[in-house]
Amino acid sequence: MNLIIKSSLNCKTSTVVALLIIFIFIKKITTGQAQQFIVILELLVVSIAILYYVSKDGLLRIPSKFLILLFLSYIAFGMIGPIINETFNVYTIIQTVLNLKIFLLLLYLYNSSRSTIFSEKFLLFVLIINTVLILFEMLFTGLYSSLFPGTTVGSVVPGTSILRYSGLFNHPGQLALFAFVIFTSSLCNKTSKYTKYITYLSFVGIILAMQRPELIFSIALIALYTCYRLEIKSRSLIASIAILTALTISIIASNKISSILISNFGVFVNTSGQLLDMAPRTALLLQSVTLANQYFPFGTGFATFGSGQSINNPENVYHLTSLIGIWWFENGMYYFDFFWGSVISETGYFGFLSLSLFVVILMFKLITKNPYYNKRKIFNFHNLVLYLLCFYFILNSLGTPIINGSILQLFLLLFLIKNLKVS
Repeated sequence: MNLIIKSSLNCKTSTVVALLIIFIFIKKITTGQAQQFIVILELLVVSIAILYYVSKDGLLRIPSKFLILLFLSYIAFGMIGPIINETFNVYTIIQTVLNLKIFLLLLYLYNSSRSTIFSEKFLLFVLIINTVLILFEMLFTGLYSSLFPGTTVGSVVPGTSILRYSGLFNHPGQLALFAFVIFTSSLCNKTSKYTKYITYLSFVGIILAMQRPELIFSIALIALYTCYRLEIKSRSLIASIAILTALTISIIASNKISSILISNFGVFVNTSGQLLDMAPRTALLLQSVTLANQYFPFGTGFATFGSGQSINNPENVYHLTSLIGIWWFENGMYYFDFFWGSVISETGYFGFLSLSLFVVILMFKLITKNPYYNKRKIFNFHNLVLYLLCFYFILNSLGTPIINGSILQLFLLLFLIKNLKVS
């Protein structure tokens, strides 16, 4: 992927990315209402920049009328609910605007003919700053927490005492996604002497963020890349080695992914079948289905359940659920940890279907729009990496609020799927 070459070739995209990184850092030093204001300001500034660059290039290209219809249907269901339920307010409007980000990114991707994001020197600088902040977080945790009150500090891998670090970002999950995207691009396409350092530092970020999906997919990517390189040099013995490696990785990955899904969505009972506990996302899923049935067909509306603005919205519907009183959700924790549960509740089954189809079709279109996608050999290495990235996106959206999170990570991941190149 020509993801990293001279920034002068694509000052437009690098400007957008630089703005997003600046806003992430600002969110690290703010909390509460101030951080919410920064989130809205970030979307506003980036929206203006993207729309300006798109319009400046001339004719606005629309990816697909059906795709737009699906997304607008999702938005409509999220806004009709509050109108019918007489709960429409400023929080509904803010959440609606925030949910438009994925459409905004899609618009930019389809109107951008460039395949670069920023220079290697700039990227290396960002990764060095990230690594320094991780070391600072390790050595001076208290001071780090005081300087960056908007950052998640002291997070551990569930079921262990292993710490997870955020570095330049607000949460380890954001760092992991950013590092994984950069690691994938630099591993697949070596462009200069800086590439190997970028690969090493991004992989260090993945390890220290300790997010299981990124670790698993990084291992799978390394295995694929190793087989790809070995196959180029020899075609005899390597075939069997590649098959054995692929089988081993798939078994390990399936077990690990299964454990992730169980820990994130499991229901835990004792030997007599009595309910002991359930994972927070299971509770969110069950309650979202209950609310979708209760408010059929339009759902509860944006900013009422599981979305970023729902906590502060006095018209939220948490009091109608059994989540209140469960320790998982004390102090507002875990309410945002299952994006699709929020979609089911806030937009109903039809809104959920619309957005699901939108995401699947979006992934397909981005893959086929990739200039290096091989339609004849659909299972070559380049295509397999694209499929891996799409699967990663969908799996990640189950366990973390990837679409509700920072625009930067989502932007980079979609950009990578569209522009990935193997060299």
